[in-house]
Amino acid sequence: MIRKIFDKYKEGRTFSKPRLRGSNLCYSDYDIVIHIGAPKTGSSALQAFFLNNRDALLSCGYYYPEHGVDDNNVSGGHSVVGVNLIKKDFISASRFVDEWVVQAKERNKTLLISAESLYSKPRMLKSILENYRVGIVAYFRDPIELLISNYNQAVKRHFATIDLKGFAKNVLVNESDGYSGLIFSLWAECFGKDNVCLLPYGEGFFPEGKIEFSFLDLLGVSKLQRKSFKYHSKRINVSYTSGALEYKRLVNCLFDKDESDFFRRVDNCLQKYSDLNNKGAEKPILLLGEDVFFALIEKFKLSNKYLIDNFFGGVAGDFLSYNDQYDIGEELYIKNSCLSDVVQTAFNDCSELVVKVRDRVGKRLAEGPANYAILKLADLLDVEFNEGNYRGHFFNEGQMKVLLSDKSKEADLLREIAVSLERDAKYNDAYQVICRAADVRKDGVGIFKIKDRLEKILENKQ
Repeated sequence: MIRKIFDKYKEGRTFSKPRLRGSNLCYSDYDIVIHIGAPKTGSSALQAFFLNNRDALLSCGYYYPEHGVDDNNVSGGHSVVGVNLIKKDFISASRFVDEWVVQAKERNKTLLISAESLYSKPRMLKSILENYRVGIVAYFRDPIELLISNYNQAVKRHFATIDLKGFAKNVLVNESDGYSGLIFSLWAECFGKDNVCLLPYGEGFFPEGKIEFSFLDLLGVSKLQRKSFKYHSKRINVSYTSGALEYKRLVNCLFDKDESDFFRRVDNCLQKYSDLNNKGAEKPILLLGEDVFFALIEKFKLSNKYLIDNFFGGVAGDFLSYNDQYDIGEELYIKNSCLSDVVQTAFNDCSELVVKVRDRVGKRLAEGPANYAILKLADLLDVEFNEGNYRGHFFNEGQMKVLLSDKSKEADLLREIAVSLERDAKYNDAYQVICRAADVRKDGVGIFKIKDRLEKILENKQ
């Protein structure tokens, strides 16, 4: 459906301009106001803010039901509704909402809920809210910034080993509805464009740089009323610096994701380091390189224009503009991307974690030729290795002897090809080749050891 609507736009048939209620919603017009995200647009910070200010919200006309948070003050908000919709348990999802509406009406207030789990489910949500007047609020993040943020999360939490440029190139060649924002056309279709308020995400677009003020303004909370709210100066779920992120990516290449205690401690150290050292967003053009950056601008050019024309009244100012990329801030990038500073500073109180990585690198090098990530860690952590074995050749000197020997069998040749493919980070190809070698030599201990290693690498990449 999203594609059909977008195709009409490409043909030149635009929709009428949205008639949003300026900068604030009139809460008496709605039974429920729902904040749906989008993902990576400060939802955790907003949910923590709402939760800590339930009484203040109540005095301004909104009832915000309680929900849980983790040790880092991060939550999914009222995700129980989205979870039940995913399960297609519409009765349970509806029951939660109905109970909250009753609780709000008992207080003569409008229900306010927040859950990113609802973001991709406009039709499902509409099906359980037919009897209510509903206002939808969402923030939209520049798709290139969102890509970088998603990559950060993939490396931080999901053990991704691909580098940023590779991640971005995958987005370039695949469908990108998760980045383009075209899903908001479905929200408008389900709930009416007048009832969908889409706001630009970014500190430069928030009053005094605070997303909390942005949302309170939307709800019609005055500056005087704002003073009754409690604010936290600490940012929640801050992105790693680029150096911390690269170190985590390299470690992901070396350790199995089931080594959870090790990864938890590494994350704590890198998060504390980033909280102290992340002084601002680095320019995407530096992180991605010019070729990839401008290819992404071209990819999202039409969808960005669609959103500006149909959800931002045709005017977005500096939002979705990339003119400031030429003030690229190289000094910040160089500081943030320094891997040696991460190793020397982030693990001051947990030096044993660096020792464990160094030992694992040494063990991996002793097993045979290693991939680029391991060599980079070896160089960073001063682990000795024979550089000549790796410089500029698909096969090193030892492998060439095996390949050219009259004594080498098919399994030997396949094994060396697989090892070189692994070193070149072509893990799927390497695994296919080593599986063939294992079929040929069913008692090959070394071959099966390589096969097991590649299986773990591929499992960690999923």
